[in-house]
Amino acid sequence: MGQSFTPSQASLNFIELFENVFPSLSAAVLEVSVHSGSVSGPTLGVSLPSAVSADGQVSFYFPSLVPLIPGSLSYIQVTVPAGTSLIGSSGGPLSSYPLGDEILLGQPQTGNDLWFAEGTVPEPSTFILTVTALAAMIVLGSRRAFRRIT
Repeated sequence: MGQSFTPSQASLNFIELFENVFPSLSAAVLEVSVHSGSVSGPTLGVSLPSAVSADGQVSFYFPSLVPLIPGSLSYIQVTVPAGTSLIGSSGGPLSSYPLGDEILLGQPQTGNDLWFAEGTVPEPSTFILTVTALAAMIVLGSRRAFRRIT
């Protein structure tokens, strides 16, 4: 199962899909891989595993940026490392995305698409993390000092 898409950015580090867990399955662990050329073409990147226990939006994060060619078809493939195939993605004829198609059993499903989003999540810089931590310590410290005075 997968989706072809035409990226506008030169890289991504997350993909979101709407996944369906069938009633007989209490949870599943999924991964997403990104390919060039076809859904079985060269792998550009593989996400970290994500646990899915109910129907809904699932975020898949990649350990590093996945390089893409803007304007050229790329492919998302959903894999189930745990060995079960009782999982699905929401989409269909009402999910129209004009720059790609849903892929089922290796074949494009023209006019059908998975519900997906892709992009980059900026990593916080060390400076931002340091400033945030210092601000939190100052606020907590001033609250304790205020409590002692009152």
